[in-house]
Amino acid sequence: MIGRLTTISIFAVCLISCEEQHSKIYGTWESDGERTWTYLEERTNLSAKQRVTLKSLFGNASITYNPDGTGMLDQQAFTMDVLDAESLEMEAYSQEFTFEVVGESEAQVVIRITSDLPLVEDYPYAVMRFENNDTYSVSLCDSISEIAGREFFKRKQIHSSLVDD
Repeated sequence: MIGRLTTISIFAVCLISCEEQHSKIYGTWESDGERTWTYLEERTNLSAKQRVTLKSLFGNASITYNPDGTGMLDQQAFTMDVLDAESLEMEAYSQEFTFEVVGESEAQVVIRITSDLPLVEDYPYAVMRFENNDTYSVSLCDSISEIAGREFFKRKQIHSSLVDD
């Protein structure tokens, strides 16, 4: 009987504390092109074509995660350089999505994303690796690229729910 009460008490404390906790991902994050590129140069073996294209790709997006589970990906217009071809003008766009925090620790946050994008349908989970509260990275090894690298994001704006009054 005491064991059962202890289990129920621990469960109740967990529910209360879980409701009070806020995820560290809430807020707006921007792709850190310089940090991503440095990481790729130091740790991957990129082809000449990948070097030219990837250098112009990162650092053009921001992502907002709201406590209500909604989010927004904002991609700025940019010019993508291509080896031995004309550069491509990429248009700006915004994409709404919803997400759920599946798990969180000091060093990682795992979310499940729902969106109209076909890529999200095949890869709905994102594992964010935090090096501190203002910097996280995600793996670039997926169906788009087989680069064993990471894209870094830095906090642009903290969500008001994370600011102490």
